[in-house]
Amino acid sequence: MSDEILNITMSNYMVCHYCKYIAIGSRMDSSGGWNYGCSKDVKNGEYARIVLGKSSHEEINGFVGCEKFEPSELPAHLTLVTRLIENNPLARNIPTNSDAVETSWDFGNKMVLFPHVECDGSLKVVNP
Repeated sequence: MSDEILNITMSNYMVCHYCKYIAIGSRMDSSGGWNYGCSKDVKNGEYARIVLGKSSHEEINGFVGCEKFEPSELPAHLTLVTRLIENNPLARNIPTNSDAVETSWDFGNKMVLFPHVECDGSLKVVNP
């Protein structure tokens, strides 16, 4: 099956989104979306921002993740896990589920049901 048929979106491909150390904060704007950071990487009182793709020295490339990755138990489709493992071998421990084909909006809502760190929308560390 192709990714289009599976309804897998860009968010689903980010290794960091399956990590129990992800920090999730609601944006303080009208988008209703979230900001993502890494609770294992704190600089100047803020979690390092997780970004789509190429990152600066203060950001983390969410597609690759890092060596501190530990799964949050959020499941991914088997087809997707194969690609996640290519980006980060630690992703081999992500559980699989053939029904895990959410849209990015539904995926974001599902992420908060699994282990993560709460933070404010600016990614400031709330409870150090």
